[in-house]
Amino acid sequence: MAFGVNRWAASFLSAWLAAYMGFTVYFTVDYLANYIELSQPWRHHGPGITLLGRVKQTYPEVILIFIIYSACIAFLFLVYEWVKGIWLEAVQRVPLRLALESVSAFILIFLMMPLLAFVTDGASFINELPELLAEIFSTSLNIAIAVLIYNFLVYSNELNVKEKELQISKLREQVAQSKLDELSSKINPHFLYNSLNSIAGLSTEDGSKAREMAIALSKLFRYNMNRDESSYATIKEEVEMVLLYLEIEKIRFEEKLQYSCTIQPGLEEAQIPKHILQPLVENAVKHGMSNAGVTVNLVIEKLNDSLLISISDTGNAFDPDFNPGYGLISLYEKLDILAKGKYKISFLNDPKGVRIEIKNVVIAV
Repeated sequence: MAFGVNRWAASFLSAWLAAYMGFTVYFTVDYLANYIELSQPWRHHGPGITLLGRVKQTYPEVILIFIIYSACIAFLFLVYEWVKGIWLEAVQRVPLRLALESVSAFILIFLMMPLLAFVTDGASFINELPELLAEIFSTSLNIAIAVLIYNFLVYSNELNVKEKELQISKLREQVAQSKLDELSSKINPHFLYNSLNSIAGLSTEDGSKAREMAIALSKLFRYNMNRDESSYATIKEEVEMVLLYLEIEKIRFEEKLQYSCTIQPGLEEAQIPKHILQPLVENAVKHGMSNAGVTVNLVIEKLNDSLLISISDTGNAFDPDFNPGYGLISLYEKLDILAKGKYKISFLNDPKGVRIEIKNVVIAV
């Protein structure tokens, strides 16, 4: 346990205050009980109070003794915390650790209490040493048992809290995975719908192109089906899927669609959330296409500790009231799950395009 100076001071003051209040409450209750004769007078004869049954003390002296006792107990508490921090917390077996903490508390209290008694009442302490040691042993044992019970309850409570946190964490992972599955399942049918419309349109115009597009589409879905269930993919894998999509659209639009893909060397194996490139490229083709055609450029590069993904097209600039469609909304939701707080999406008009910045992307060496 790492304590700073302020932490040690706060712990000492807290323990001292708790001990002082405990002494005060105990003395007050016991004295009032004696006063109303609910028990025998507590060694109270004449003016003053006899603390520990030996030397008669005045009220100011009692308060001073309480202050000294409380300070000693607070110091004892710091020693106990120091012992725990030095070697007790290194013990991995819980039963052994609980036992050692109780033994440590017993030893510290058994050594401290005779010292307190000697300081406050040296002469009587020496004369009544056997009786006092028996009382100190009994008190130390009771406190050690109390420490054992307290630490056991604390440990049990920590186990329950950790178990609940683990259950909540697993539940959140299941919900997040279900959400990701839902997003992916909706993106693929959306693309399939557009592609089938393209094939249907070409079937009456150019049967060979429709067949070529259908074969390319089957390659794309076979590619998706053969991938694992991970929520991440390498840049190389994502780009391969994008190029398959662009190949399909190239069959449809011919020379009207031009595209390029540039990846900074060494980034091919970097892990990024799956299915984040294809919806953006699809939007660039769909909304950028005009009678003059469209050129789509995909650039992936690293800048400092961030990965930059830029997808630009030569279509019309974004409207000031631009509202993202389903594909972009799904992209936001996916990145919120897989890269929350580590990504930024920008819509630019010079040149027109979308840029994604993702921090702390894992890049294989």
